[in-house]
Amino acid sequence: RRAGEHRADAFGLIRGERLFALSDSGENHGEHETSLFESNMGDEEMAEYALALRELKVNSKPVITSLTMLAGEIAGGDEGAAATVAGMVERHIRTAAPKTKLTGFYLLDSISKNVKGHFVACFARNLPDLFLGAFASQDEGTRKSMVRLLGTWNAVFPQTTLGAIARGL
Repeated sequence: RRAGEHRADAFGLIRGERLFALSDSGENHGEHETSLFESNMGDEEMAEYALALRELKVNSKPVITSLTMLAGEIAGGDEGAAATVAGMVERHIRTAAPKTKLTGFYLLDSISKNVKGHFVACFARNLPDLFLGAFASQDEGTRKSMVRLLGTWNAVFPQTTLGAIARGL
């Protein structure tokens, strides 16, 4: 299967139709001849990603995984595309209702840990303000979850970024 077919499957998952990288027969194809992360995508794919991101309202591992893989596919190795996708995720977190901001951070976490590359630097730039702004609007239980998530970022983000967050808490 080609990368475009994977993208269609991933968007199907976001719409609740089927699991990413599974064929209609349910056969798991895993990695294919064409890597999900090889091709740079255009404006149409960015618009599709923005639309799919709006569906991220609950903590759903399959949706987060699908959005993570799509982020990698869309950005490829292109720093500008990674910055655009990272900006969409950040905007999603900023504009989401307080109860759904943590889910956006789970997506940011997944992209940073699994796709890596330019995404880490792109997210690191605004992470202190983004994290602290969201933290201020949360209840105590969600704040504890955010602090736990923050504790998993020591090997992901620069210590200067994490230190700025820690000083603000």
